[in-house]
Amino acid sequence: MLRFLNILSIALPIILAIFAFLLSLDSFEEGKTLEAQIFAFLVHNIPSLIILLTLFIAIQKPLMGFIGFLCMGISLLYTSTIRGGQENLVHAILPSLIISLPLLLISLLFLIKWLVMRKQSGSV
Repeated sequence: MLRFLNILSIALPIILAIFAFLLSLDSFEEGKTLEAQIFAFLVHNIPSLIILLTLFIAIQKPLMGFIGFLCMGISLLYTSTIRGGQENLVHAILPSLIISLPLLLISLLFLIKWLVMRKQSGSV
C-alpha cells in the first residue's frame, strides 16, 4: 500500500503541474512584445513551480506535503470567492474546483501516507 501511495502522491502533483503549465500557454498572444510574452509566461508558471517545490518537500516529509497542498487548495478556494465578485457563491467557486480539488486530494494522500509510515515505524 505504501508503494501505491508513493507513486500516486508523486504522479498526481506532476500531472497537476503539467496541467497548470499548459494553461499558462495562453499568455502568448499577438500584439505583445517578446519580453512581455516571456514575462507573462513566467508569471503564469509560478503555480506550477510552487506545486513542484511543495512536492519536492513532501517527498521527504509527507506531513509537510499534507499541510502545503491543503493550504494551496484552501487558499485557492478562498481567493476565488473573494475575487469572484459574483452574487452567487457557487459560480465563483466552481471554476476554481478544477485546480483546488486535486490539491485537496493530494493533501489527503500525503496525510494517509504519513499515517501509514507512522504506523509502520511503530510510533503510534
